[in-house]
Amino acid sequence: MVSTPALKEWRHYVPRAFVSVSGVKLPSPYRDEDEVTMSYETLNKLKSLGEGTFVFVHDSRRDADFHAVLDLIGKSDASIVTFKSFSEGLTYSLRNTPSTLTVVSTDPPAGAVTLVFDSLGKVTITRYELRRESTGFLKTEITDERALNELIIEASTSLTYRILSKLSRSKGIKSGGVKVVNGFIHNPRILDRILTSLKLKNADSTIVEELKRLGYKGNLGAALALTRVAEKCHNGERLVFVSGSVPEGLIILYMKCSGG
Repeated sequence: MVSTPALKEWRHYVPRAFVSVSGVKLPSPYRDEDEVTMSYETLNKLKSLGEGTFVFVHDSRRDADFHAVLDLIGKSDASIVTFKSFSEGLTYSLRNTPSTLTVVSTDPPAGAVTLVFDSLGKVTITRYELRRESTGFLKTEITDERALNELIIEASTSLTYRILSKLSRSKGIKSGGVKVVNGFIHNPRILDRILTSLKLKNADSTIVEELKRLGYKGNLGAALALTRVAEKCHNGERLVFVSGSVPEGLIILYMKCSGG
């Protein structure tokens, strides 16, 4: 296990079939495609298959046999760990580098993303945090759905604020030209409110907005956002990447970009 992981390589796979959802054409698996075949397609695109653990994140209601994927790529002896949330899967991958993380979804827009972590890469993860806090029970007599959603947002905002304010003080986010990137945090309004309160610039949400227009969300959207950030970051640039939600955990990455 390396002390400072880096994002070395990434690939993605998008099915060529489409379905119409609310008038928007979204990628959808063929009849013979599932989590296993789509994971294979993205893993098979890697320049070289790394060593270490293979981590899979999927949102299927059934269990997928990812051992079949490793059989197909000639890594049948490698260990496998599976998660339901991107935040947890990414954290595990960073803690157990070298590792290969694959995020796959069969729900439109379907697809798969693979990220390879090792000791060297274009993006060095100088520090990472997975922070969980529970909103607990909200005692209220509100029955209006919209008003109740606003109350939940306020509760989540308060908890997220406490998490990020501690990090901003301890890690010096306010100084040194560090850029905060919205890595598909589930409710961007929460992040914008917090950054305003902390007197930080609004998070860069251009990548997320682009992905949302294409229909992406959840685990696959977050994984794609991270790859887009890696593609666009410049040599020497420092970023804080924030993704996830309060219930599943906020993942915060401190990233430094290099040329290779």
